[in-house]
Amino acid sequence: DGFEIGDTVRISPAFTFGISHVTHTQEGRERKNELEHNGDARTLFYLGPELNLSFNAMPDVDFFWRIHHRSGAWGTLGDMHGGSSANVFGVRFNF
Repeated sequence: DGFEIGDTVRISPAFTFGISHVTHTQEGRERKNELEHNGDARTLFYLGPELNLSFNAMPDVDFFWRIHHRSGAWGTLGDMHGGSSANVFGVRFNF
């Protein structure tokens, strides 16, 4: 449920955890880590901490900031010893 500020704004956290599988490794940091550790970054853990902001005047609309993080968790998956993150900003319409 989060918490309200002044009966107008609600802030609520969320968290997603799972497995992320891609058909092709992303160029850049993931590919570099694959080559350095002779790993495989196609299947990694996924973490998605998130903060949501909504207004009582628009109860079906959320604005959010999420970090998409893929990681091998210190070599647990794919012998990957690093990860990559992306900041995501968005709008969610609840219906």
